[in-house]
Amino acid sequence: MPYKDPIKAREASKERMKRYREQQQGVTRQGVTGEGVTRYRPILYALTDPNKRQKLKRICESLARHNVLGEVWFGCGVDSTNMEEIAELLTAFR
Repeated sequence: MPYKDPIKAREASKERMKRYREQQQGVTRQGVTGEGVTRYRPILYALTDPNKRQKLKRICESLARHNVLGEVWFGCGVDSTNMEEIAELLTAFR
């Protein structure tokens, strides 16, 4: 096995890391911009998933029994939805 010069090996390693970093930065710079992608509210994903739909149905029933259905929200911020509206959506889309 030939003798490796530690300085040349270190420089080669630095060059490999530099190329790797440039490649990774290129991927992030050219990544998905979100143009042309429709952004749906999170509740729509929960309503279309059968397991989450059943859970939401049970949660709404429990909240209705405790008379707090209109006081609880699903999510936070701009995409939050009142659980009263969700209960209506669950009955509308059977």
